[in-house]
Amino acid sequence: EELKEEIDRIEEHADSIKRNIRNHLPRRLLMPVDKTLFLNYTKAQDNILDAAQEAMNWLNMRKLIIPEEFQKGIIDLLANVNEAAILLGPALHQTIALIHGETLDREGTKDKFRAVRRQRAIATQTRLVLVSRIYNSDLDFKDIYQLIHFLTSLDDMSHNSENCADILRAMIAR
Repeated sequence: EELKEEIDRIEEHADSIKRNIRNHLPRRLLMPVDKTLFLNYTKAQDNILDAAQEAMNWLNMRKLIIPEEFQKGIIDLLANVNEAAILLGPALHQTIALIHGETLDREGTKDKFRAVRRQRAIATQTRLVLVSRIYNSDLDFKDIYQLIHFLTSLDDMSHNSENCADILRAMIAR
């Protein structure tokens, strides 16, 4: 419950930042990247937190005892999703450096995007294996349904991290 409330506060603050950016960009501002791509990037970043909020909503919907046989898989999925989001930071910094001419390493920048995509693929594969195991378990339908939606929301976080990397890639393609 405490974690859900904390994520709700963080997500609300992120929404506020996104709105502030959108509302205060001058209309005729010349940017080194396409303004639409920039705004899409902020939306994709916000979607990562939206998915985290959704995951917590599913986990907090009703009391659920996660069987021990699934705990390691869920922890692995959380670690993989977390890694995808963390890898987005270096990709963003490298993109900014490339756009501002601080570096000329386009291939190194693209490698940062590829790392996010690889990590997202690992997270998705982890989720698929876990979902299969859960569906084939003897859990009640309510528990299966709740767990599957929780896992899908976690995977959405890595998917949105990949979307961010794709948008960054589009920014340097120009």
